[in-house]
Formats: sequence, C-alpha cells, structure tokens
Amino acid sequence: MNDPAMHARPKTLRNVCDFSPWVENAIKLLIVYSVVMYFLEIDIEKSPDSTHGSALWLWSERIVALLFTVEFALRLRARGSNYPYSRLGIIDLVAILPFWAGFAVPPAALHYVRTLRILRLFKFYRYSKAMRSFVAGLVKARERLAGMGMVVLILLMFGAVGMYEIEGTEQPDKFGTLMNAFWWTTVTLTTVGYGDAFPVTVLGKLFAQVIMVLGLGITAAFIGIVGQSVYDELVESDAESSSTRG
Repeated sequence: MNDPAMHARPKTLRNVCDFSPWVENAIKLLIVYSVVMYFLEIDIEKSPDSTHGSALWLWSERIVALLFTVEFALRLRARGSNYPYSRLGIIDLVAILPFWAGFAVPPAALHYVRTLRILRLFKFYRYSKAMRSFVAGLVKARERLAGMGMVVLILLMFGAVGMYEIEGTEQPDKFGTLMNAFWWTTVTLTTVGYGDAFPVTVLGKLFAQVIMVLGLGITAAFIGIVGQSVYDELVESDAESSSTRG
C-alpha cells in the first residue's frame, strides 16, 4: 500500500485512500460531526472548555479523537514509517495532536486546544481534488510567491515609515507609532481598509492613494500567479488521467 508518488510528488491527483469506500465515507461524516459538535458546544453549552458543562461534549470529543487516532495508526501501518512526514500524514496528525496535547497543557489553555478542532476540516484534502489542485498550485509557484512576498514586505515597511513621517505629528493617536502605521499600511495594501485610521493631510492622502493602487496591483499579481499555477496543475492532472485510461 506504499505509494511512492505520495512522497516524491504529493501534488499529483491520485487515489490517496487506504480503506474501502464506505469506511472513507464514514470518516468524512466523522469530520463533519466533529466540527458541528464543536459549534454546538460553543453556542449551546457556552462553557470555557470541554471539561466544564455537560459530559456529552467531552465524551463525544474523546470518541472522535480515538477513532481518528485509530485511523492514523492504520494508515501508518499501510503506508510505512514515512507517512507522518507526508502532507496527508501531517494533516492526520494535526487532527489528533491537539486532543492528546490537552492532557499536558494547563487548564487555562484548554479552550485554545478545543478551537484547533476546526483544523480537522483539512482532512478533506484527501478527498477533494480541488483542494489538492490548489495546494499543488501553491507549491509549484512557491518561488514566485516568495519573491512577491519580499516585494510586499518592502512596500509594507515603506508605507508604514511614510505614513509615520507624514501623519505622525497630525494624528499621534493613529500614526504616532510605527506599529500603528504598519497596521494601517497592512489593511490598506491588502485592500481591506477598516476605516479606523485614515490620513487627513494632503500629502498623506496622496501617499495613501499610491499605497492603494499598489495594493490592487499586488492582489492582481497574486491571483494571476496562483491561478495560472493551479490551471497548469489541472491540465497536467487531466493529461495524466487521460494517459492512464488510455
């Protein structure tokens, strides 16, 4: 059951299931059940963590975590010792480690551990061709994304320093520190714009317009890089599937 392609080229869209279809479908339902129970516990019980309130939530989580642990052990046995270091193995580990870590963390941190149950949704990566294509596209474009990340970092620092120098004396409560200016530059460059801080001087407004335009350009560049990479991955995957069927 060892699949060399899973380690050498994890982005290929191949069969990555180890069990029969009904077992794999049961695992999907268990993922959904785990997340739904988390939200119900938060909204209905409103307890600080699963050790408080009704025992239903605690025992439900224990059973789910135990089943996911058994699943991981069986997949490890089927795929070999390298499985925990593979992408799928890491995802399966993330799904169970927070539960077991809960026995070691201080009680005050248990609500953070409970929040990590949401990460179990990443287990759908195994079953979703779309998710695997997207991740494979990101991996393929990692060098270009790293270069773009450096450009974004430079622009963030430039924008923060510029707004600090321009607006710092006019609005010391909004731009009086580099951290506040950095916050403004981040939400502006990403085209979010919360509106909690904005320039009031003419020079500040002109500088902000430059940052906004650059933010739009960066967003478009990111979409272009990732979109092209994901498209190439889908084309390559379809070609492999066609050749396999042929």
